[in-house]
Amino acid sequence: MSYLGARNAVSLGVSYQATLGGPNLLNKLSPSLLLNFTNTSTLDPRITFTRSTTATFTGSNGLIQTAAIDAPRFDYNPTTLASLGLLIEEQRVNLWTYSEQFDNAAWTKTNSSITANTVIAPDGALTGDKITSNISQLGFVVQSLSQTTGTAYTVSVYAKAGEYNFCQLRITGTVVASITRAYFNLANGTTTGVANCTASITPAGNGWYRCSITYTTVATATASPRIYGQVNASDTVGDGTSGIFIWGAQLEAGAFATSYIPTVASQVTRAADFASMTGTNFSSWYNASAGTLFADYAWVGLKLVAGQRTLIVDDGTTANYWGMTATSGNNMQNPVVVSSITEAVNSTPSTTYAAGAYYKQAVALATNNTVGAINGTAGTTDTVAAVPTGIIALRLSASSAGSTSNIRYRQIAYYPRRLANAELQGITA
Repeated sequence: MSYLGARNAVSLGVSYQATLGGPNLLNKLSPSLLLNFTNTSTLDPRITFTRSTTATFTGSNGLIQTAAIDAPRFDYNPTTLASLGLLIEEQRVNLWTYSEQFDNAAWTKTNSSITANTVIAPDGALTGDKITSNISQLGFVVQSLSQTTGTAYTVSVYAKAGEYNFCQLRITGTVVASITRAYFNLANGTTTGVANCTASITPAGNGWYRCSITYTTVATATASPRIYGQVNASDTVGDGTSGIFIWGAQLEAGAFATSYIPTVASQVTRAADFASMTGTNFSSWYNASAGTLFADYAWVGLKLVAGQRTLIVDDGTTANYWGMTATSGNNMQNPVVVSSITEAVNSTPSTTYAAGAYYKQAVALATNNTVGAINGTAGTTDTVAAVPTGIIALRLSASSAGSTSNIRYRQIAYYPRRLANAELQGITA
């Protein structure tokens, strides 16, 4: 079937009535492909999806769940239960063992004690532990390991207020140049006392928060990331019985926390997600001479690098493609066209991404006539781009070379023509 015959094709498990951007404007402009990843647990069968390991996500009930190998993840907000769309992540490793069992000997208890399995955890199981400081000194649990110089690491833990309202994450050792820590207020979801790192606190439902800090090492040495439960942000000692609840600790090499990776006796790798359309599943809706790509998406975390993919179509190599990518400094490139004939990189309208914020972006392409739009604003038209030839695949976040970004997609659309600028502004508003 040609793309003309697919102009009104319906994706299985997808409702067009939930489309965004005006009164169903995306569909009114007759896309040949329209994918809505909200409020669904079924991936369009034309999409090839792979991930060689299990992975976690927040389900529609607000609890952390596990997806099987090669099963897509449709993420939800744990407090509002709103759909966040299809989750695509890069590969990460949880370097900490016994991530839910702080009573295990893998965790050194310094001036503290752990009472295991005392409260319902973010996954709905009775596996949340209580950490209590001794009466004489501020207590913590720690699991030390070697880290590599010049590398960004992220420490995260799920924490819930008990008798006390504060969690502290702190890094000690020569891997950091000076005191590296942050305090997390579990009563109001705020951070304070952030030093030599970036800190984040995110609601996880039922009074739980995911607390994280990211730091960059200055030496290759043993690091000792600590988890404290305490009465305040002034390091006041405990009373020997009061504390907070903790669960799901994670230490990963990366500039932000990714989805939780449970561990027991050994470190665990979560493989990267890959999603694409190829063959007739692609050619049935793609027009080789002109077209427009649209995405409604959010970056899970930032620390973007030049050429990091948002949504592209390509010829199976990195030599010929077009679509949306990001660049260093957390900025978008809009549009990007690379072919063996010429290349066009146009970063207007200029946008600096914010982690977790959703953007509606479109790239329209025709010979010597390309333009991008984001959140209702169209950029300047580029008049030097050739249309790449031999295009055979749509790739969500990844290139044919295998690089993967960290994105939640709510919607993706393709139009087999170069939409007018006013139309681009309409679908991205």
